[in-house]
Amino acid sequence: MGEFVSVTKAAHIVGISIDQMHQQINDGVLSTARGMIHLDDLRQCYPNIKIDGVDMVAWVNKIKDGSLSQGSDKPPNEMNRSELVAQLQKARLETAYQRNRVKKHEQILVSLRQSLLHLKEHSTEPNQLQSLISWINRQL
Repeated sequence: MGEFVSVTKAAHIVGISIDQMHQQINDGVLSTARGMIHLDDLRQCYPNIKIDGVDMVAWVNKIKDGSLSQGSDKPPNEMNRSELVAQLQKARLETAYQRNRVKKHEQILVSLRQSLLHLKEHSTEPNQLQSLISWINRQL
């Protein structure tokens, strides 16, 4: 699934205030899932950020601990209605987040395919480019 960071940590990495980070989330510039921002999304918005020297192992462990504590240890048949609704809402948010990421990746592939088709018209090796274009078509 990749690496997520808290909104606070994302603001710190980027060098902006937490309020500014929340504003970008509210404006739809960045997406969150369970209050966390995916590092790929952060890099896409801020391509010049440097994450060198950041203790990613500690972040991953913290995320794992947080995700385990967010779920319920109870099986669904032992949960009350409000617990089930809360779990369902979390699953809906996560699903929406993942669908959004899939759409972004599809858009990237479509754009790449169009660029390759254009490049193929001017290439001395159109067969190699056609192989790549065909692979992208199969992936879509």
